[in-house]
Amino acid sequence: MQHLRVVPRPAVPCTKAAAAAPAGDAAAAPSGPIAAGLPETAAVDRLAVIRRLPLLVRAARFGLADYDRSRTLARIFRGTTPGRPGTALDALIAAEAAAEDDRRAGTGAYQAARHVELLIAMMAEARLADEAAAARVTQRPGPDARSGHG
Repeated sequence: MQHLRVVPRPAVPCTKAAAAAPAGDAAAAPSGPIAAGLPETAAVDRLAVIRRLPLLVRAARFGLADYDRSRTLARIFRGTTPGRPGTALDALIAAEAAAEDDRRAGTGAYQAARHVELLIAMMAEARLADEAAAARVTQRPGPDARSGHG
């Protein structure tokens, strides 16, 4: 198994059961950066704890260069595109966990291409969420700018 992003943290697999675990359960994947009390800049770090087959991760990394947010999210969410990247990421993590459960169970419903597409979208949306959060932080006026004193 390979992390979606390599960091020196213990890995916690993300599955439907983990996503449905109570909010107080430390082993559960957070349901969202804001809901979990985390800053939105932690979006990429949320993916660091998810472990998937190396082949799936490599395929997703190759697909990142061709990511088209509106086209891909419309296909994944059947015509609707979530507004903010953080919002999309929450839904993508849940959908990917379901795909991983199907893969592990060996069900006929499993589609490897969709699974890779979900991983690509998760990685890209995490980057976009972090970039948006960083832009908001750099756009905040300092204390002197707010008070009108120079």
